[in-house]
Amino acid sequence: MKSIYIILTQSGTRFSKILKMVTKEKYNHASICLNNNFKEFYSFGRKQPDFILPGGFVVENAFTNVFGKFSYIPCLILEKKITDEQYDKLKSIINEFVENKDKLSYAIISLILADTKFSIVKNNKYFCSQFVAKVLNDINIDTPKVPEHMHPYDFKKIENTKIIYEGNLKKFCMVKQNQDLVFA
Repeated sequence: MKSIYIILTQSGTRFSKILKMVTKEKYNHASICLNNNFKEFYSFGRKQPDFILPGGFVVENAFTNVFGKFSYIPCLILEKKITDEQYDKLKSIINEFVENKDKLSYAIISLILADTKFSIVKNNKYFCSQFVAKVLNDINIDTPKVPEHMHPYDFKKIENTKIIYEGNLKKFCMVKQNQDLVFA
């Protein structure tokens, strides 16, 4: 068994503040992390920290890009245990996204439709929680909604997930990354 992590955040950008007003939820961004050092996690979002577009597949960390702009990033981190086979498949799926990142873009229309009964599904366009739900579904983890209707707060409803942290993403990641340092 291995652990993966679903990271829910509220970055502080204007767009995330608008989403927070609309959804009334504490967290409006979702990412997935494949290891417990939290050096990088994967999502769909801004490719440039200061501009909402262009958006697409992004490799994130707590200290650069959008998250790097803010000293405090509220977060909730969920842990999900998966089999070694599921982990290997997830790693392969994520690597495909990394290799094809230039062909992928942000699904702003799909995000707008997420609260409706309508949806648009395109293999090269995702919004953050849609992407995380899709890769989980691809390794046979059921989500409470189809990916194109998932919101970050819906991940708390996935069976056998455990909240391991709530607080400042930067503080959590700094502690985790410092645990990896070896002094001679």
